[in-house]
Amino acid sequence: MAKGISFSAAILAAAPLLAQAIAPSRGTVNATFVSGSVQIEDGTPPPEPVLIQRLCAAMTRDEAWTDRKGHFSFQVGGGQPLMADASLDASGNNRTGLTQMQAAEGVRMTPDFDSADSLVGCDLRAQMSGYKSEIVHLDAVEGSINRNVGTITLHRMGNVPGLTVSATTMAAPKEAAKLYALGTKEAEKHHFEKARDDLSKAVAEYPNYALAWVALGVVREELHDVTGAIEAYTQARHSDSKLLQPYERLSLLADAAGSWSESAEYTAEWIHLDPVDYPNAYLLNAVASIRLNKLDDAEHSAREGIRLDQANHFPRLHYVLGYVLAARGQLPEAVACFHDYLTLAPNGAQAGTLRQQLPGMEQAAAAQHKP
Repeated sequence: MAKGISFSAAILAAAPLLAQAIAPSRGTVNATFVSGSVQIEDGTPPPEPVLIQRLCAAMTRDEAWTDRKGHFSFQVGGGQPLMADASLDASGNNRTGLTQMQAAEGVRMTPDFDSADSLVGCDLRAQMSGYKSEIVHLDAVEGSINRNVGTITLHRMGNVPGLTVSATTMAAPKEAAKLYALGTKEAEKHHFEKARDDLSKAVAEYPNYALAWVALGVVREELHDVTGAIEAYTQARHSDSKLLQPYERLSLLADAAGSWSESAEYTAEWIHLDPVDYPNAYLLNAVASIRLNKLDDAEHSAREGIRLDQANHFPRLHYVLGYVLAARGQLPEAVACFHDYLTLAPNGAQAGTLRQQLPGMEQAAAAQHKP
């Protein structure tokens, strides 16, 4: 597993037992406490922890996870961190609200994002794969210290067959479920060898336990057993073909290994299962397509990823699109894409080299405009 990714960051979406709402300290000065609940359109609580996000201008911040009953709460201002480590999501979101991929590319959070005044002009939404969230305008919610936003309803989208919760979990025998719970608890303590043993027993007891296979894969990654992790994710994929986590993990591992055909295959399946919630799937697919010299596919994936990434979580999409366009000699649009990348990720991995190359590209682009 990539350095710095905690077990909870990779498995939380696959392990509802681990998610808890973050309860703020009531003695904090100059803080606002936001609370509410999430429900499915049929009135029931979500079957898994749901991520609560705050959207302000061009930035999105992950604030909290719902508990088993769908309730959530978080604090803004007062100098308190808004999310504990156990509330990191499957993409590796940290306390800054940025994914590791974003942090590596130099994306910065606005400095006033943690002040109570920063709620002005912000919206709140719930994020769960396959569902569209109602939007709550925080300006319309009364209260200076405590703001209860009420209930946020999630509506199922018919064109998203993928899920982040597996139907196989409901059929798990009692002993297998117990071993799964023990394994995930040990993993949270970083007792990865013990976690591996418990989770191995869980899938031996119930071979179709898709989420247990995913958890076992994450633990094996932590133990630097990449081959074993791939085996576990593949078993999860076979146990429940609509579960998203195995495709995400397999895509990331294939990308890290430079296995471009596998990366293209896994990301294509990931996108098929959920074409609307994961711009990073399109990013990985575009990179794999470039490596396979399939520039049409790369351009399509990059453009679709940019269209979906309204909060600009993945600036590298702009760099990848610029690369494809430059390779085709479409320099004016390529230069525009590169400038977008530098604006969004001024400290990104490609930023330094790109700044050196841009003047020459700009001259060549200007020459294309001359009659």
